[in-house]
Amino acid sequence: MEGMARAGAGEPFVVTKPEEAPAIAEKFRQYVQSPVLTHIKLDFGGLETYDVEPASIPDVFAERPVIVFGKWRGQPKGTISLRGYSGVHAYEQKTDVTSVKPLATNSALRSLWARSVITRLSDYNILQKNDQRIAEVTELGLKYSLLTAYTSFVAIDSKVRRTEGDLTRIDQPLPLPEGVSDYAVGGGIAGAPVAMQGMAKSLAMGSQPSTAPFAYGRPAAPARGAADRRVSAERGDGWKSAARPGGRTELSDKEEPAENREGKSEDIKGRDQSDWMLRIDKLLVTGGLSETAVKRVIEENAKDIANCLRVGVTAGAGEKLTLRWTLDGRGRVVDVKIVSASAGTRAMGKCLAENVRQWGFDAPAQSGAIVTVTFAVELSRK
Repeated sequence: MEGMARAGAGEPFVVTKPEEAPAIAEKFRQYVQSPVLTHIKLDFGGLETYDVEPASIPDVFAERPVIVFGKWRGQPKGTISLRGYSGVHAYEQKTDVTSVKPLATNSALRSLWARSVITRLSDYNILQKNDQRIAEVTELGLKYSLLTAYTSFVAIDSKVRRTEGDLTRIDQPLPLPEGVSDYAVGGGIAGAPVAMQGMAKSLAMGSQPSTAPFAYGRPAAPARGAADRRVSAERGDGWKSAARPGGRTELSDKEEPAENREGKSEDIKGRDQSDWMLRIDKLLVTGGLSETAVKRVIEENAKDIANCLRVGVTAGAGEKLTLRWTLDGRGRVVDVKIVSASAGTRAMGKCLAENVRQWGFDAPAQSGAIVTVTFAVELSRK
């Protein structure tokens, strides 16, 4: 919204609460109903200018000045004329360049010009990233010492302020920004089951730490011979197991497929209190898209992953599944491949591949970005 306002040299009006809408709508109506200056033209006369920002000046509304940045070469001479219409009357304002004396205090104008260009290019990159624009923004940031999305600066003080005594390390906890998920914090995933409450009742999720910032799970079938077994299994989108109190699910010997019983890992036998865990073992992203952005999309589609995990009931602990998908310039998935899958994860891989095709990612820096994810199946004993 702010980028659109900048592109039109206007003012953004943002409504965050329903009760604010009438007042802001009235303010917006008054703002746009009577433009102060329209059909604006800027003539630099005999002054040789280049790299002028903005390239054209839109209509000016109330409380908005006409601001133009640019560079000039040669001799500072000529007359700059600003023309337009105020209502039905012609308007013109002239500035004699030769009468203006350069001041040292105006040295900041060079940085303001660079910031204006960086802002415009950065707004364009939000809509569609472009390597040439990224390079230009980076170059401007370095040349004019400006902070951008691709440049940062560190101040280094070589003088030691304290030469003796013991140092105490203090880790200061800080709250996450509003709207940011706890998944943004690395390490374990304690408390993750709360975030997954929307899943089917037959799904459960462990809270043990993993190398990835999140993991997904489904209840494992208990060993044969376990008491108090209740089952409701049916074909369709995988196996749907009825849950008993505590959120556990079980399959009976009669209704559990023979191939599932034969494929059970020795590690599972006799384990009635256990959960399947599916976590990210490896993640590789190329093409100008961050791993954080990819993980965020995977988190948002946790329900798809959990549903597909039900298909993979034959998978044993330690088995892995690797998927690779390609994104176009707008972040849409155009191709999904199963790179590797064991016999126990093949069905789950096909299910995930179909779901991944529907996911949407941030626009990468270049078309053809590739995401390669290896999921690991684990058994978490309770």
